[in-house]
Amino acid sequence: MDQHQDTVFNYYSTILSELNLEFDESDYSVPDMCRIRDCKSLQEWTQYKLVIVDDGARGSAAQVLEPNMLNYLRAGGKLATFGNQGLIRPTSSSLEWHEKGSHWGPMDSHLSTYFGLDSGLCVKTNIYHDMFQYPNIPESDTLFGFRRAETQTSQFSSIDGDPNRYRKSHILWPDDAPPGVTIYAPSPGAITTHLFRSIHPETSLFEGFPTGVKTVVDDAYGHHETYTFGFHLYFMQQSDSKELIRVLLGLEPCCGLYTTGFTGNIDCDIDGKRNLEDVTRLIDRVYITKERLCCEENGDINGDESLNLADITELVDHIWISKDETAACE
Repeated sequence: MDQHQDTVFNYYSTILSELNLEFDESDYSVPDMCRIRDCKSLQEWTQYKLVIVDDGARGSAAQVLEPNMLNYLRAGGKLATFGNQGLIRPTSSSLEWHEKGSHWGPMDSHLSTYFGLDSGLCVKTNIYHDMFQYPNIPESDTLFGFRRAETQTSQFSSIDGDPNRYRKSHILWPDDAPPGVTIYAPSPGAITTHLFRSIHPETSLFEGFPTGVKTVVDDAYGHHETYTFGFHLYFMQQSDSKELIRVLLGLEPCCGLYTTGFTGNIDCDIDGKRNLEDVTRLIDRVYITKERLCCEENGDINGDESLNLADITELVDHIWISKDETAACE
């Protein structure tokens, strides 16, 4: 496993561990995962409540729908794919597609049926190199400039990019946006969950197009769901990614799960009471071992989305002084 793959796995491992989930990681980065590696059996697939595929530049989502994965979906499985070049072939480096729309890649029948996509468009990651020649790559991605996947449904929140994660991620792409995000034309009946929002909406060629699509299929095989996102999740804010996966799994927010709707139950007592043990554990989290809490959201006492001395002070105030309620769980 190379350093990039290790970083991606660590990103997902952190999120899934924070959600207190059991999970399995597989490296399917080879061109033909079923020929070179043993495909999972249907029985192995059906143990998963959700399968996440985050493809690489050489990946192909058609590989995802190998027979047993297809049977997993037909048996009621749930699949979420993230990535930029998995579902369709990249466009040519010419911008002719913007004028004629001639480079939108049609889906094969399975992808159209199970992912709800009529067509999609992604861009080669060397498009800026072709236009400007390295090392004259612009500092800003004015052609696309992905910064946010803006929610279009009450089911999801918006998902913001994390510049610290994609800065310097690709030598041939400007530093202020992740490379090669995909946009889609959903099939009839599919639901657009997120739209592409740019740091340069006035010049972006992708501004306002769908980049997240949900499909629910009820057919002779049963009920199954797929979610397709045109960006790599590991380029996004980790808290937003965690919330997205939580919603995909249908999990209750851990803060609300362990309390009556307010922060401060640091040790996740079932009765939800806030006491000395909670203060001690929060001090340990902030200053001593810094080990993650059973529910990090419970430690954000003042609602500023960070854990620090102010949270400890407000928790002490709530328990022993003013008894004013802590911040509400969001």
